[in-house]
Amino acid sequence: MPDLPEHHLSSCYLEISRADLAHNARAVCDYVNVPVIGVVKCDGYGVSGPEAAAAWVSAGVTTLAVSDPAEALALRCAGFTDLDILLLAPVADGELLDALLDGPPLDSGLRSPFPAGTRLLGWQLDQDGLLWVDLSESYGSLTGIGLTLADYCLTFTLCQLEEVERVSITVSGRTISYRYRQELDPSQAVLSGVEETPVEVSAVLYFPRAGGRGLGFESRTFQLTEQDTLVDVVAGALLGGPEDSDLTRVIPESVQLYSATLEDGVCILDFSQSLLDDMPSQADRQTLLVYSIVNTLGNLESVDSVLFQVEGAPLSSYGAVKLSAPLAPDFGLVGND
Repeated sequence: MPDLPEHHLSSCYLEISRADLAHNARAVCDYVNVPVIGVVKCDGYGVSGPEAAAAWVSAGVTTLAVSDPAEALALRCAGFTDLDILLLAPVADGELLDALLDGPPLDSGLRSPFPAGTRLLGWQLDQDGLLWVDLSESYGSLTGIGLTLADYCLTFTLCQLEEVERVSITVSGRTISYRYRQELDPSQAVLSGVEETPVEVSAVLYFPRAGGRGLGFESRTFQLTEQDTLVDVVAGALLGGPEDSDLTRVIPESVQLYSATLEDGVCILDFSQSLLDDMPSQADRQTLLVYSIVNTLGNLESVDSVLFQVEGAPLSSYGAVKLSAPLAPDFGLVGND
């Protein structure tokens, strides 16, 4: 095709009137005199999904249709929360969940309730309408209101699917033991006023034996609510020292635990500067301090290894103990009577 002279080239554009869109939508609804579904797929056919949706809503439409979950979530984020939104194409396995875990558009003014790195590991729908959703370890770091919000964001979203009535959420195949309910449905909602019932859980805590014969241990029972995680509670109990008189404190009383998070089986502990400032001078005490923590937390079902930080910075060593990589438990340090 020959090149056109420069003066034959011109810019083309399409101008769409919002008022005319709304007028046309009302005209369609008035003409057919039956309920109308406003199709706003493909970003409103280039008009903008929310703009096209607003035109249909102004005409009295109460149901919209889009082509995929991402478009549906974009409409929800734009404020269309009281309408039914239909998907015109089948949803691939996990597609709706993946869209939800990806979070809302950056300019939506909304934020994701899910920890960074949360991934869908699997799902299964039972015949009685219970959808089992298995998420990665990052989700297990949630507690309290953060866990409740994330749980019900998943529940409200997934229970919009016709065949889903209830949702059960696990982390790497395990239930979250301190959650009040394991099967969730929208009727329970976030602020249902249900009184929390503590869950009793047990854990083994490791401390140095009196007289320096390696590590000993004691069993403790804890009452957990949705405000707690087992990792937080057990780590806090370690800092408080042993109850058994045959065991001794090794973590200095000045040490504070700022946070304990769980990512893919690695428990990341962030301590105050006093962990370094008040470090025991003897190499064997340094080893016992580190492994009293590692053996205790690594003995929990959800923890494979432990990574140490101070004031948010990773530790490469603690005296004679190398900490450049997450440490797995060493139960060979447990002494014999």
